[in-house]
Amino acid sequence: MSMPHRPILVLQMLRMGDLVLSFPLFLWLSRMYPDHPIWVVAEPTFYKGLMPLSPHVTYFPWTATDQLKQHHYHLIVNLSHRIEAAKLCGMLEADEKIGPLEEKGGVHRIRGDWQLYRASIVQNNRHNRYHYADLNALDIIPQRIIAATRWSRPQRQVPSNRRFRVGVFIGASQPEKRPDIQFSASFIDALDKRGIHTVLFGGPGEKELGLSIQKATSARLVNMCGRLTLAELFKVGMEMDLFVTPDTGPMHVAAWAGIPVFNLSMGPVNPWETGPYQPGHYVLRAAVSCLGCWSCSVDGAFCRPHFQPEITASLIRRLLATDRHSIRFRSPGLKLFCSTRDTSGLYDLSPVGLPEDEASLRERIAQFWKAWFAEIFQVTTPVSSHVIFCDLAETHPRLMPVWRRQLLHLGALIRNGVATNASPPHNAFWKEFIPILRPLSGYIQLILENNDYSKDAWRKTLHLYAQLADVVHV
Repeated sequence: MSMPHRPILVLQMLRMGDLVLSFPLFLWLSRMYPDHPIWVVAEPTFYKGLMPLSPHVTYFPWTATDQLKQHHYHLIVNLSHRIEAAKLCGMLEADEKIGPLEEKGGVHRIRGDWQLYRASIVQNNRHNRYHYADLNALDIIPQRIIAATRWSRPQRQVPSNRRFRVGVFIGASQPEKRPDIQFSASFIDALDKRGIHTVLFGGPGEKELGLSIQKATSARLVNMCGRLTLAELFKVGMEMDLFVTPDTGPMHVAAWAGIPVFNLSMGPVNPWETGPYQPGHYVLRAAVSCLGCWSCSVDGAFCRPHFQPEITASLIRRLLATDRHSIRFRSPGLKLFCSTRDTSGLYDLSPVGLPEDEASLRERIAQFWKAWFAEIFQVTTPVSSHVIFCDLAETHPRLMPVWRRQLLHLGALIRNGVATNASPPHNAFWKEFIPILRPLSGYIQLILENNDYSKDAWRKTLHLYAQLADVVHV
């Protein structure tokens, strides 16, 4: 009798949206390891309602530790940053482990280049262009499998003799990530004026908010806040022509279920990291330089006033009535994107109504770092980092002296570390550098911390520095 194949265990202790963004990994793991059972440890509050939509895996609550200890695993992937997850990952037996874990003596490590990169963008994600769903997988799943995946496009309703119906989800984990009552009411009025019927959605926590919005609007609407289970919400959602939502868990569930999503990307979120993952969904974001932040230091979020109810409703009416390729959207302070894939098969956002050559300096820098990290981790990239840097040098020559001075300063710090094997002067030295260099300085600091500032760690950072210097001719 043959021995059963060892399970693969994924630890996902975070919120609903994080669990849904792990669904692609579950799918790819089942394709790579068809004979290994896929087990997932998550919060029952979230996975119970999502099981009808989830790829075929076996879920366990976090209280099942004793049961989980009885097995030896082929692979453990920890996608959670919580201390409990690192402890569990460290205590279980496995052939291979990826992500944060606690070793004997309480020492914390992160295994996997991409998981270390992901940790390095905490509070430092200004120029990150890698989606969390891709980062979940890149240490484990070959790029060819990711690139070969064909996701279903959202299912658009084709109304005959009825008005367009738009679902508006009003909840979010933080108040600054969602529109306020005044915006929502004015937005619903503007939709109604354009012949679009609104259905208001929200969980039990949004029941009072829904009533406040309903009182503030003159339009007739259906208020379903707090009245539906998650499964019922998305059954009704499938009847909508568009699902308008901030960056929140139900947005990811809607995208996974094939409901067309229009994401109002406001507050401390980065749509390249947590936008709707499947292709064909829309993302509207403010055109301000601080976007992509980890947290907002401005009361109410600096980006939110750029979202105007009339402009947003007019844009939605045009998207419902025409093909996006015919849209020419230009509005001061706003940019519209459509979720897609780049030629390497990874998540991307394609601008709608803007020519490609209008990419901002910040976006060019972000694309440079996306290409450079892809190259050092041996992932195919559409354009080489050298080509992107040459374009930057040509179009923004005044940036180059500052860039090179900062690189020379970083190089001196690294060479001193190699020579003396000393730690940096403080544990946030990466912040000493200008924002355009922080993707590298943040990653270098994590390499050093993850390896106790060993000689080998300093040498590895020197090698990374030399690779970048070759690209930018320092």
